[in-house]
Amino acid sequence: MSTSDRQKTLFLAEDWTKIYQSFRNANFDSYDFDTIRRAMIDYIQLYYPEDFNDFIESSEYVALIDLIAYVAQSISYRVDLNARENFLDTAQRRDSILRLARFLNYKPKRNQAAQGLVKITSISTTESVIDSLGNNLANLIITWNDAANPDYLEQFTAILNSSLEKPQKVGKPVASKILNGISTDLYRFNTPTGTLPLTRFSQNIEGQRLNFEIVNADITDKDSIYEASPAAGAYGFIYRSDGKGNGSSNTGYFMYLKQGSLTSNDINFPVSVPNDFRLIDIINVNETDVWLYSLDQNGNLDVEWTLLESNGGNSVIYNSLTNNLRTIYSINSNDSDRVQLEFGDGVFSEMPLGNFRVFVRQSDSVTSALTPANFSATNINLPYIDKNNIQQTLTLTLTLTNSYQNGADTESQTDIQNNAPINFYTQNRMITGEDYTIFPLTSNQNIIKVKAINRTASGISQYFDVLDPTQKYSSTVSFADDGYLYKENFEKSSTFTFTTINDIIYELLKNVQVVMGEVELQNFYLGNYAAKDLTSLDATWHLSTRTNNGCTGYVKNDSENPVIVGDYTSNNLRYLEPDCYLKIVSEPTTAHFQSFAGDGVTKSFTLTTGTFLSNNAQVYINNVAKTFGIDFYTNTGRTVISFVTAPALGASIKVLPNKLYFTPSGTIVASDSSLDGYRDEIWLSVAKVVGDGTNNGQGNLLSGLGPVVLNQYIPNDAKFALIYPKLVTQISNSLLNQMITLVQNYRNFGLRYDYNTNLWLVITDSNLDENGDFSLTNTGDTSNTNLDASWLIKLTNDGTRYTVTSRASRLIFGSALEHRFFYESSDKIYDYKAGSVVKDHVTVSKANMNPAGTSSLIQDYNYLIYDTVTDSDGYINNDKVKVNFYDENDNSVPDNPNSFDIIVNSNSYVFFKRYLDVNNFSRYQWIDDSNIIVTADHTLIDPTQYLNGQIYYDYTLDTFYEQIDNLLVAITDSSYIAKVGRDKLKFEHVHYALNNRRIDPSLSNIIELYILTQNYDTDFRSWLSNGQIGDMPMPPTSDELSLAYGNLNNYKAISDEIIFFPVKYRTLFGANADAQYQATFKVIKNSNAVVSDNEVKTKVIYWINQYFALGNFDFGDKFYFTELVSYIHKNMAGIINSVVIVPNDPALTFGGLFEIQSQPTEIFISTATVNDVYVVQGISSQNINASGAIS
Repeated sequence: MSTSDRQKTLFLAEDWTKIYQSFRNANFDSYDFDTIRRAMIDYIQLYYPEDFNDFIESSEYVALIDLIAYVAQSISYRVDLNARENFLDTAQRRDSILRLARFLNYKPKRNQAAQGLVKITSISTTESVIDSLGNNLANLIITWNDAANPDYLEQFTAILNSSLEKPQKVGKPVASKILNGISTDLYRFNTPTGTLPLTRFSQNIEGQRLNFEIVNADITDKDSIYEASPAAGAYGFIYRSDGKGNGSSNTGYFMYLKQGSLTSNDINFPVSVPNDFRLIDIINVNETDVWLYSLDQNGNLDVEWTLLESNGGNSVIYNSLTNNLRTIYSINSNDSDRVQLEFGDGVFSEMPLGNFRVFVRQSDSVTSALTPANFSATNINLPYIDKNNIQQTLTLTLTLTNSYQNGADTESQTDIQNNAPINFYTQNRMITGEDYTIFPLTSNQNIIKVKAINRTASGISQYFDVLDPTQKYSSTVSFADDGYLYKENFEKSSTFTFTTINDIIYELLKNVQVVMGEVELQNFYLGNYAAKDLTSLDATWHLSTRTNNGCTGYVKNDSENPVIVGDYTSNNLRYLEPDCYLKIVSEPTTAHFQSFAGDGVTKSFTLTTGTFLSNNAQVYINNVAKTFGIDFYTNTGRTVISFVTAPALGASIKVLPNKLYFTPSGTIVASDSSLDGYRDEIWLSVAKVVGDGTNNGQGNLLSGLGPVVLNQYIPNDAKFALIYPKLVTQISNSLLNQMITLVQNYRNFGLRYDYNTNLWLVITDSNLDENGDFSLTNTGDTSNTNLDASWLIKLTNDGTRYTVTSRASRLIFGSALEHRFFYESSDKIYDYKAGSVVKDHVTVSKANMNPAGTSSLIQDYNYLIYDTVTDSDGYINNDKVKVNFYDENDNSVPDNPNSFDIIVNSNSYVFFKRYLDVNNFSRYQWIDDSNIIVTADHTLIDPTQYLNGQIYYDYTLDTFYEQIDNLLVAITDSSYIAKVGRDKLKFEHVHYALNNRRIDPSLSNIIELYILTQNYDTDFRSWLSNGQIGDMPMPPTSDELSLAYGNLNNYKAISDEIIFFPVKYRTLFGANADAQYQATFKVIKNSNAVVSDNEVKTKVIYWINQYFALGNFDFGDKFYFTELVSYIHKNMAGIINSVVIVPNDPALTFGGLFEIQSQPTEIFISTATVNDVYVVQGISSQNINASGAIS
């Protein structure tokens, strides 16, 4: 034993066992005053009963115990508080949380400044600028995209050129990039030297006066628009072009807007001190806008120091930066968004010495959206130096053309506590899938939910365009021969309730007038109302002038005289007025025929030189058509026609050797067969009719223009064949008043369209056939026997709620096996190579036979893709798409609204068979029609001629039958469905990727980042809580997300390309949900529960909203009603006995909303209100909309 150990053993006052004994007898569970006092008294009474026994309250000794207990409680509280403040999960003080977050290398976020681009909508200058016409533009206001000024673009450009820093000119920018699919150029004004590139103004935003600044825009060093440092010199602004024309909100000249006020503070470092720091005592400093400059001996800005982002690998004390970059600093955030500048120790970075100036921007944590509605146009004056070195003033009008929702509050303490640990996992970079899901949440407090999908892998050469087989990121052209096209008529519905007459007016305009203009109702109109014939009038077109978008002229007869149209005539030309549909054909007039006279002897006649007898030639004797091979023949060259019997003396012989076609250039030519782009008919519309369409019989107007203006060019002598009277899409005042009265009295009624008078007329409830198929047989019937089924829109009610039902028709194009379709947006896409707008479409090839099977189709027929096909559970069925008649020249008139009837025989069908998918959900797949026997009357079939199991379709009864034991047994369920259409079509599918999806092929690891923002969530939930008044809030666009969160590109791998996707709420159940997702909840109340019906409704809605809380669902999740109803029952046990969901859509039966699938860019939320909950006595097939077998 050593001396020291021995001495401790021999001479130590108390050994460890005695110390432990003492502590064991102490009560360490006592923390507060009362328990400490009690513990002390108990201890004294136990161990010193004879020495201390005076424990009355007035005893001095008891007072001493009280003082000791008080001190012990204070010490205990402070120790406990300090212990809690040393752990991130339990800390309460913000400075403690900020300090602990820094230990994890996490940088808590200060407030985010609201920012965006404002468009320069007008410009003027004090300089004398002369345009090409010799006009002096000094002090003239030139407005962008001014329809009244054809020279606005030249003048706008001239003024800008005069103000730019040399050698810049419009078209020769400082830098150019493609940002989020939009061509972006950087220009700089030639501002005076020493001028801070900053302009201040203020705006009232939702009752709050806020400061804004137009800042110096830049794109040179980042793949986003950002603010250059305050000393960057010339004032930068942006030109953007999205290819949609100068009227687009994303095309034009823009300046960069930020909310807040830039301020500066001078600081001095008298000596160099390692690890020095300075607290900048300015509150509300935003997250991004801090700049530090050293000052020269004259107090001017000298060297900009570089802000070093805090991360696991770099700090101002130790970093891996280049040796040449030593003037660096970092920032720590303090309470109230103050900032502390921190510097290095002189080894890996310089120590500051001398005078410095720090610029910071104070922002107001604006979380409200900046919208064109709440942000008024602002004028700013900007000084610049002209070419003569004279200072001039540029006046700009700045207008917000897009909404921005990117301002955010300071990161809350709770968010810091949640984000700091998970950010430590990412190590301040995005490499793995988890990084991409976690890091964006910690990078910006306005991102509240995010999901990342790695769409394609890297490795594609940068010298080739990326060909994405999913069609999402690249344009594709696909061919297949298993296409099918069918038409389906269906009904659409929406609901509304009302309290006041203003509610009625609003709902009628929203639910009725909007429906009148929908394309699917227009399709129903074209498919069920017969076009008016014009061929008997022998009316043709007289071309007067050709315009950019059409032509002018007038209608003429076979004598070349003008023909009256519109209200001035009683024949079918009275329907020739603006917005009607006209069919023009290339049928010949008399001048195109070759005529001969019979003499009773001559059989052969030689055609005019240069013509020949084509396969589709038309030959007439005395206006009676003759047949090749029976009545006449031709020679080898087909230049001579020979009749079997010589035409009689005086017989009129007419021969049209070649069929006439419209060429792509608009002329009429004779051809043996239809060439590419050749058509034998054109559909168009009338833009304008002056007077009676003849200028009182004179033909052209004095100006030389024709009195009839068409929206498409057609050549002289084109013949008028058919006309569809216009479909009125506005509610007249008299009709509105009628409907208001009916709705106020809760009467059912319908609206029919009389296309002879262009009027919408009311069908009263006593005449309305609510459930019958559409028919014009009893249109206008007033016998009060419910016979009129000609309604296009009907309004029915249950005493509380109105249901608006409209008839509709749509075309579906699909591929059985070989092809799948991708469609995402109806946005117009500009093709820079073609110089025109392009659209996704399907082309039915003319290589297909006509319905009769006698010859090929005369031409290709295009169909515009306008939407995806979504099943009732929200699943997008990508083997088919919704299509409509193509409108190549965007004149709002289909190129051929009869093309479906040209391709499809009326008794031709496409068949589908039901199957269960992997999720046990019923879906339909195409089946070959050769497996089904189609008949008009199944009773006439002899089953013995076929095998058992054969399927039959009786199209008269619209019923399927299966042969069982040589008997035809009706299939009563929906195992099979038939649609009027045609399959096995050869087709071409052309898909155009959105411009903002075009990616750099060398960065081909595509990361789709789906983002839900705090501002959108707040606005949407406020809209819900305020009764869903006004327009539904919309999420930010991809462009806005790219602008707001483009800094995420600084943390991604170099091989990755981030594509931003906004996430929106998929509304369910309420009146603002899509018609197919609107529903009513039927609740049976527990008879023993002492609650009112209104309380039950309120509680049901409350728990539905709790179920759809943000944390319970992710993007693209599936909703299960059984899960919801279990949750409601759990929380309302004893109050309700049962609850079911009933679709409002009459096309859906009970069970139709038991499963709903959201899209990757959607997350569910309920918009149901107490008006959507009904307390019922029991559940029956009637009140749950059950039909047949409950599904």
